[in-house]
Amino acid sequence: MNSFQNSLPALPILSLPDTVAKFKSHAKNYLSSFEEGKRLLPETLSKADELLSSRDVQRIQSLLLNRSRKTSNWLAFWWNTEAYDKPRLPIVLHVNFYFLFANDVRNHCQTSRAASLAHAFLTARRKIELQTLEPEFKGKAPLCMSQLEHVFNTCKIPIENDADTHHNYSHEHPKHIVVVYQGKWFEIQALEDDGRVKEPSVIRMYLEHVKRSAQSSSTTSATAANVGAFTSLERNEWARQRNALCRSSVNAATLRSIESAAFAICLDDRDYGHDLTDTCRSMWLGNDATNRWFDKTLQIIVSNDGVAGVNGEHSRMDGTAAIRVIDEAFDVIASRREHVHIASEPLAQPDDNVRLLPFVDVNQTALNHAIAAHQSACDGVALRLYRHTFGKDVIKQLKVSPDAFVQLALQLAYLRTHNRFVATYESCSTRMFLHGRTEVIRPLSDAARLWCEAMQSDMNGAAALLREACAAHVIQARQCALGNGFDRHLFGLRMMARDADVPLPSLFTDQGFQAINHFQLSTSQITNENFVGYGWGPVVPDGYGVAYQVQRKALCFDISEFVESNDTDATAFIETLGGVLDEMRALLSRHSAKL
Repeated sequence: MNSFQNSLPALPILSLPDTVAKFKSHAKNYLSSFEEGKRLLPETLSKADELLSSRDVQRIQSLLLNRSRKTSNWLAFWWNTEAYDKPRLPIVLHVNFYFLFANDVRNHCQTSRAASLAHAFLTARRKIELQTLEPEFKGKAPLCMSQLEHVFNTCKIPIENDADTHHNYSHEHPKHIVVVYQGKWFEIQALEDDGRVKEPSVIRMYLEHVKRSAQSSSTTSATAANVGAFTSLERNEWARQRNALCRSSVNAATLRSIESAAFAICLDDRDYGHDLTDTCRSMWLGNDATNRWFDKTLQIIVSNDGVAGVNGEHSRMDGTAAIRVIDEAFDVIASRREHVHIASEPLAQPDDNVRLLPFVDVNQTALNHAIAAHQSACDGVALRLYRHTFGKDVIKQLKVSPDAFVQLALQLAYLRTHNRFVATYESCSTRMFLHGRTEVIRPLSDAARLWCEAMQSDMNGAAALLREACAAHVIQARQCALGNGFDRHLFGLRMMARDADVPLPSLFTDQGFQAINHFQLSTSQITNENFVGYGWGPVVPDGYGVAYQVQRKALCFDISEFVESNDTDATAFIETLGGVLDEMRALLSRHSAKL
């Protein structure tokens, strides 16, 4: 698994002239597209030029280069801390993501589906533990595998008025998973003493035992239910409640078990049926949050009718790493040819391998407040799903990049919906570098803007402009994957100035700079044919969160927005997007016929 780790290159740091030139080019393109931006542009460009003439900035750059020589990744600690650990907002809306899986016709009841998934994910975990997982490549370039070591047996821990911590218990070799049903928590010993994964039929018996136990009067009297709702709170408040819980040694032991478990299985006591939007919301937001633990890196969620998915905590795991683990798990499931039956009780020995994790002396008033606060937050966010009728196969026939095609469609759809261009973020993996995370692709390139403007006027030469814009997007995406974007470098300069007690360059407080980084369109592509849904929340109050999949036969969009925003309208945006996608297909089809 880690055979190439020692040979992976370090994340590069661009020269100041390169970063300034890239930033200025984008600033000119975006800020000149609206009146207020035109007013801000001269000062923004002037402050960007100051980065080249300032001795303080030269010192910061020198310190940054020195940091790069002394650490495995100059960005990683800052990014983890500033992007994920310091923010105090509730992570369920602002950090976590969801995947909704396609149904498994062989395992359509709750415990069989959950056991099948638990066994498969534990098998993937075992490969990581033994370092037998095959390395991952992008083309011929090996990718960093370190994120996969943070998927299992990990948990975020809230710290009051400080950055959260992220605990990894893998070195302790825990052998358990945790299960929550009707808000009550249980520990299951899912591994043999030698670390081998127990059979799916045995795990299913344990899950059946959990469901029976959760509904018994003795369990109801032994534990407070619904404590997981605390994890949906603002981080300081959750830290205070966690500290209060830890005053009891019983609660401290329960928390330790939940936090160190390989993952959590959330058995939801409801059917999800065929309402795809409601199901995706449940995977993401967790209904009333009483049957979740949002700090767990990996939660596997299964409903009474066997609908299943994952809720992921993002702070140490990007989407590409999650997908690798999920693919490994689905390979295990595909190799299993039959329905997961229930092992006999004498074989499974549930009484010796399943135990209640009690919570006692819980502040019920505070817990009720947490549930109500979460409900209110959920009521304030909308999720709209859109599935278009063609996908990668058709786009490939048009001889353009599928990702570029979708990003250009989003640009034009936003322009037509809101009558302006938008600061757009597309996530790009930098796992070709040791401990790499992400860089920002800026889809509103000069070429993209030219094409959008042509589509809004006489459409003269629009097809050729579209091909040029797609090509420009591919080039930029490739450069970002190679560590040649400008956003993370600017972030590093800002962090270095703070840590070295050097005056902050004026660019970072500039209004134009802030406008360029106010991402009203935050986008990311994760494509998997086993997924029915995938998404997360907007990153600004007046923006969209656009998660999309470029599947072979369909383009799938899960688009989130805040209900109170007067600057978003996901329904209108989606309606426009559908028309734009068809228009682009027709445009390129006609152009191809003339070539």
